[in-house]
Amino acid sequence: MFIYKAFVFYAIIGFRLGLTLEEIALLTNEEIEDHLLHSKFFDKNEIAKRKEGFLLLQIGNTTSLFSGNEAHQKAKELQLVPEIPQLTSLSGSTASPGNMQGIAKVIYTNKDLHKIKKGDIVITTMTRQDFIPYLREVCALVTDEGGIGSHAAIIAREIGLPCIVGIKFGTQVIKDGDLIALDTEKGIVNILKR
Repeated sequence: MFIYKAFVFYAIIGFRLGLTLEEIALLTNEEIEDHLLHSKFFDKNEIAKRKEGFLLLQIGNTTSLFSGNEAHQKAKELQLVPEIPQLTSLSGSTASPGNMQGIAKVIYTNKDLHKIKKGDIVITTMTRQDFIPYLREVCALVTDEGGIGSHAAIIAREIGLPCIVGIKFGTQVIKDGDLIALDTEKGIVNILKR
């Protein structure tokens, strides 16, 4: 119930500010409070920068907010984002057998599910219940997280879908449209063509 009320609260604030719910999520509580107390509107250019990336950093009682390119630079400077190796082969655990080759579709959230076409190979951090109808259309599944008892592994076995789990960097290394191959005997995902 609380989550629903919070959703409605932020939707009303967004309406008053002329912002979407997604844009409201990019504001701090202090910025929202400023609007409510002083009818202060928020800079659309700053919101555009925050859509590119933002970093909210709190050290002691001091809070700093970085947006866009500045956020990316600060995150690198503080080494908050690990360097992702340039790999052509990733290894994990075989959750469901069956060697397969196909086109990769990287799915970060359920908003990306519309990209999936019949015969694709889904690359995701982990699966959720709302993925299941789409997984019936694909030829294989690969996840960054999980083990052989994870949601992805169980669903893959239930529907007979080749699956490798726990490859760690799949969503960061593999791109939409890459031709990839699963070797479930070795628990390896190979990028054949970018």
